[in-house]
Amino acid sequence: QAGNLYINRGITGAIVQRQPFGGWKKSAVGATAKAGGPNYLFAFGRFESAALAHQSKRYPLAPNVEALLKTIEPLVGVNDFAALARAAHDDAKHLVETFGQTTDVTGLSVEKNLFRYSPAACLIRIDESLSDFDRYRELLAAAATGANVSIEQLRKGEEQLSSILEKQLSIEPEAAALARLSAKGTNRIWAPQIAAASIPVEIAHYRNAAVESGRITLLKHFKEQAIAITNHRFGNPLKYTLNI
Repeated sequence: QAGNLYINRGITGAIVQRQPFGGWKKSAVGATAKAGGPNYLFAFGRFESAALAHQSKRYPLAPNVEALLKTIEPLVGVNDFAALARAAHDDAKHLVETFGQTTDVTGLSVEKNLFRYSPAACLIRIDESLSDFDRYRELLAAAATGANVSIEQLRKGEEQLSSILEKQLSIEPEAAALARLSAKGTNRIWAPQIAAASIPVEIAHYRNAAVESGRITLLKHFKEQAIAITNHRFGNPLKYTLNI
């Protein structure tokens, strides 16, 4: 339960990129990422949705995501549905190629510097102020990651959401959603329509508009972890493999 782990070495002197730094709990405030890590600069800008240049269909959609797309199709315009379908496939790609990988970008022989992701407890709040694209884009991401969804009310034609999302979905007013934030483990919320002052300071509040990119959208659903391991003895590199 830590953002940085050190094995057989000191815990000070973190180096940018090699040991990106930042914790999981109260040492991480706001919608941020590890300093010196691959996602750090994302917190300093705003993103607007644009059509993905390449739609990857290399990875199959999860059954619940596919079912959700079928439910959504008659409820939105042609352009919105095309964007949502691209987004769902991009999520599937990045769940494997980005958030499902353990990487060591420095590749040193005497020190292993592993970077990986772990699921975060993120609540997605949906109300009637959101656009169709924002509403269904975040529902697709929640379906792909297993995140909890708090929705103000179901619209006509959305009756299947309860069976598709099952235990993930709660239909409730805003006050009930905010009350659930104090529950153990829920430390992030995506809710651009809720005033920042309503969110406890220890909860990371994401207020960005939804975007097609899975690389951006799924960030809030994962915590980052950096592991530094001394891989030598008296200067001689070790040759054993660590499954971490």
